[in-house]
Amino acid sequence: MKRLKSLLLPGFMLLCILTATYGCYAPKLGQQALALNIKTNVTTIYGEQEIDGFGSGVFVSPDLAATNSHVAERATQIDANDDEGNRYSFDRIVWMDPEKDLALIRLKKGYQALQYAKVIKKPEQPRDLRQTEILLYGNTGGIAKSLFQYLVRITNVDDKFPIRFNQNLPLIMSLIMFDHAASNGASGGPLFIKSNNELVGINQGSIPSMNTAIAIPAWFLVEPLAKSGAGMKLKDAFNPHNLDEDLIEPQTSHKFCLEPGQAKPFPFPVTDEIYSLAYKVVPDQPGRYSVELVQNDFFIQNTFSNKMYYGKAVETFALLKGAYTLYITTSKYYTGKSCFEVSFGRAAWEKRFNGK
Repeated sequence: MKRLKSLLLPGFMLLCILTATYGCYAPKLGQQALALNIKTNVTTIYGEQEIDGFGSGVFVSPDLAATNSHVAERATQIDANDDEGNRYSFDRIVWMDPEKDLALIRLKKGYQALQYAKVIKKPEQPRDLRQTEILLYGNTGGIAKSLFQYLVRITNVDDKFPIRFNQNLPLIMSLIMFDHAASNGASGGPLFIKSNNELVGINQGSIPSMNTAIAIPAWFLVEPLAKSGAGMKLKDAFNPHNLDEDLIEPQTSHKFCLEPGQAKPFPFPVTDEIYSLAYKVVPDQPGRYSVELVQNDFFIQNTFSNKMYYGKAVETFALLKGAYTLYITTSKYYTGKSCFEVSFGRAAWEKRFNGK
């Protein structure tokens, strides 16, 4: 259902004016929190396919919502609904920071948020948030929206003790940990301070063995919100074709030489539910060689891609969790030894649209 500015209630508009310094303070948390339904392109043995996913989000301006970058990345379509049954559609991504696992997405023209959250500013002493009562809205298992009440356990803002969420993400220096493991689908969901309804964090994930969940402090959104531009259409932002090599964020690099007809394997794991792999292969001389990407499924190897090249190769794939191997194989018709440099890691899509 499309919502226009003319539908906003006068009392709500007055409340916005009274709190203009900090953004629009809204008491109806259920209209701020969103259940996100997402279509994402992934690569399978059958080629590129679109799969359905889900997550959570929260309005932080009349036309912007915040969520996790791992929720928004590779999305081609994002639809949402709030707890009042209002429906929304997003078609642009404005900003994404994989290190903080945060993203801002923009509504399609004609849609308007009825309420949006007041984002907390960074406290002078973030540790004072410990024992604060918080409310978490989440899209529980993609089935229904749920409201949970927790206590903040830990706030970590010390560069000397960084945390790594998983091996595919860099170290992050600031987080909020609270006293329960949130369910699947709550990624990107808002954490509100119960006493004043301020948005204090964005839910990121959980550590079930510790009965603990992790959230990213919402104050990281203040600067990108102030600088937000038009962004880029989702299908353009995450278009895997014609990938510029400067979008590759290599996590490993190898130099090696091969005899004619020889192959070199590079095994690697994918621990995320969906991971944007990007690789670059640079030969020292023109000549025919192949790059094959396979998934190792126990005793079976499923080939995702097997392409022939004569020069530099630059590719990206969205892979599901599993074990993979990248093979570089020279043609048996090569004359003499050939040397290569291969680097692979994640596709840094945010370089396409951040700041635009």
